[in-house]
Amino acid sequence: MAVNSRWGLIDKRTMGSYQAVKLAVILAVSLVLSTGCEQTQFPVAGPRAATAPATAPDPARDTTGKTVLLDAVEARRQATAFINRELRGHTARGPTGDVVWQAVRAVAWHSVIYNYRKKRIQLRMGGSGGWEAHVTMGPNGETPQVEHAEFAWD
Repeated sequence: MAVNSRWGLIDKRTMGSYQAVKLAVILAVSLVLSTGCEQTQFPVAGPRAATAPATAPDPARDTTGKTVLLDAVEARRQATAFINRELRGHTARGPTGDVVWQAVRAVAWHSVIYNYRKKRIQLRMGGSGGWEAHVTMGPNGETPQVEHAEFAWD
């Protein structure tokens, strides 16, 4: 099988090196496209943006526009204080009767995730055989919410 190209004739002997070079070029181009370039690109907003009144910056962003998040240790600490305060005295139905909320420590949170779409930090704890809870909060720890809390008895 021979393929005529502008660089010459490619036959079965050179097909392996041709495919390797082609794969390397595709990999390099995809790497550049996925990581972007180092230059800052400014959006074109038009004349309305120039005449619009200044707005207060988003508190979860720094001066360069990057989202500033709590670190995992601080998010766990704040979520622990919040959920212990919110669920104090809370009960759930268990297999042997009502189960009272037990205060948790910061190490109980097994996942700390930032949801970019909702712009919220999500923390999860527990599972089978005890209390299970999900808490969300803003990037700086503001507006915490208990999304889910129940006793998982199986």
